[in-house]
Formats: sequence, structure tokens, C-alpha cells
Amino acid sequence: MTLGATHIVNAAKDAVERIRETTGGMGVDVAVEALGKPQTFMQCTLSVRDGGKAVMIGPSQAGSVGEIDINRLFRRKIKVIGSYGGRIFLK
Repeated sequence: MTLGATHIVNAAKDAVERIRETTGGMGVDVAVEALGKPQTFMQCTLSVRDGGKAVMIGPSQAGSVGEIDINRLFRRKIKVIGSYGGRIFLK
């Protein structure tokens, strides 16, 4: 909050539901996954609005696999972006 956040969500407690609730059901423009875990990968992709960007900056163990609803990905035009070191361009 001291860095300008307007809301905080505890990812261990129904993160996607809270994000949807906070955004009136829409989801966020950009969600950033920083832990490199399959569960948080899925939460990140489910948290963005139609046309939103899910940015993965968290390195994971070799061979880690994250699940995603493929139909939601293309029907809702969700962009999944990998960004080593957190360098992202939001254009």
C-alpha cells in the first residue's frame, strides 16, 4: 500500500475470487506471477480481464508445468508473457 497499491489480495485465500470481486467481475489489466509455481501461474491467468496480460517473472524448477484453460486463452484474448528479470513492456 505504501508503494501505491489500491488493493491487496492474499494469494493463499481465494485470490482469483477476490480479484474478480474487487474489479466488478472483470479482472485486472495486468497480473504478475512472481513465485514460479504452477498454482500461482493458473491464478495469474484467471485473474486478468478479457484482453489482459498475465506476466510470468518467477523462475520455476526445471520441468515445471502450469495449466491454463486453452479456450479461455483464445476466446478472451488473454496474453501470457514470460519476462526474465521482470522487464515487461505493457504496450
